[in-house]
Amino acid sequence: MEQQPSEHSFVPSTNEDVGETSFGSGNSSALLNADGIPAGLPSLASSDPDVHVSLPEIKVNGENVEQMLSEILLEDSPPPNGDNVSLVSSANEVYKDKLQRAMSSFNCILARHTRKYLIFTSSGKPVFSNVADESLEPSTVAALQAIISSFEVIKEDLIYFETRSTIIVAHSASPLNLVCISPLTTLSPEFMKNELKLLYHQILSIITNKSISSILDSRPNYDLRRLIGSSEQFLRVLSSDLERYEPFSFLNAISPIPLRVSFRDQLSQLLLKEKPKSLIFALLAVRGRLVCAIKARKLMLHASDLYLIFLSVFNTQAFNDSMEHWVPICLPNLNPNAYLYIYSHFVHQDIALILASNENSSFFDMQEMRNTVSLRLKERFWLQKILHAAELDQTSFRNPGFPCILHYLFYSKKYSQFYAPGYTFNAKNDPKTLYAIYAGLHDQVFHRKRSLSIDVEIHGSLMLFTWSTSSFNFYCVANANANLQIPIANINKILRWIRREETRLFICTNISF
Repeated sequence: MEQQPSEHSFVPSTNEDVGETSFGSGNSSALLNADGIPAGLPSLASSDPDVHVSLPEIKVNGENVEQMLSEILLEDSPPPNGDNVSLVSSANEVYKDKLQRAMSSFNCILARHTRKYLIFTSSGKPVFSNVADESLEPSTVAALQAIISSFEVIKEDLIYFETRSTIIVAHSASPLNLVCISPLTTLSPEFMKNELKLLYHQILSIITNKSISSILDSRPNYDLRRLIGSSEQFLRVLSSDLERYEPFSFLNAISPIPLRVSFRDQLSQLLLKEKPKSLIFALLAVRGRLVCAIKARKLMLHASDLYLIFLSVFNTQAFNDSMEHWVPICLPNLNPNAYLYIYSHFVHQDIALILASNENSSFFDMQEMRNTVSLRLKERFWLQKILHAAELDQTSFRNPGFPCILHYLFYSKKYSQFYAPGYTFNAKNDPKTLYAIYAGLHDQVFHRKRSLSIDVEIHGSLMLFTWSTSSFNFYCVANANANLQIPIANINKILRWIRREETRLFICTNISF
């Protein structure tokens, strides 16, 4: 009996009885045709009853929008040179400039809010806080623990409570309690509860659930910070990501690097050919974005687990160096009570090979695989090709709806993957306002019961558009200085382009062994 995977699973389908993963071989993706969506890409029209919005008729200039849909550069194209360099750079600079000006003028309350995350044990011992002023922590923890305990006495779960200007969301994962303190906001309590679950999973990746329970059951006043030690940096990086609305965190989805499907398959086959018997999965990633993956047939990889791995490897000093690393890690969605052993090494300054085994004695097997794979990547000049694809994704003009559509984010529910032009994993200088907008839109859609919804919000000169179906969510920021028919036509143009290029933008099939 076939069952659909978890919404945030990285794997297309599983066998209900044995957990076996099945993959098509070379099948074309049906990303926009799943769940009864017609074969032809669905289109919007301004006359649709769900798209009514009050917008004045404004004349637009005679610029031909079709001319903006020029040839999209992809990774197998040679690096541009001569006049083409200046043309591509000029278009990209115009694109970024318009987006930055739009974001600087947009009054986004979410981008200005800061949230405090507190983690403490059931006995009130602090575990982690992203609050700089630690003098506030003991009294705050004591008060919160008293409130949570009072609900435990009457056997009711405390989800959140509000004061005049603050919302406090709690997540109980006995024997730990996690709390988010935020100014009253448009974000739902469920959104912040999901953030707390990510922080909890980060702790489990360091100390398994079984170990935490065993220690605190026998020694309730034990200070878990002694076990976490230097791994606290992982919690700080994650809490910083949550504050900046990193799309990975609120979508529970990955963003693979766009590649020609034949080249991605070649890379996967290289990993498959060189795998030792003790390997359970292997990842090749560039700058925190997945290039390809292979995995054991019965293994289910979840997007949030991959997120925690990438966060550790690419964004902390503990891993991001030229050394080999062999460390135990728990993947909570896979098994919250057991460790895997991760071998990681940067085969290039920006490209990491990540190998996993459930045997702590398999270091030399992983090292041998890394040596061979690294040699083959260099011999075949595949490292340069991967780097060119990553650089091109940052500099190419992949917005067919510009200048009407300033930016968009496409989230595939089927594959738990997303694509956004110019996206950089964990970039400190990315516009917080842009992703705060998408976080708010996604939060609104996530709690609706309808499988299809279309929303248009007008904020001054900007329009925020949301289109949610059973197989994908589409969010965009557009210029509102036009008749609604213009942005709708350009949104349809972007979706047609995504459908045409989906095998490059997304990993539609996985390789298992």
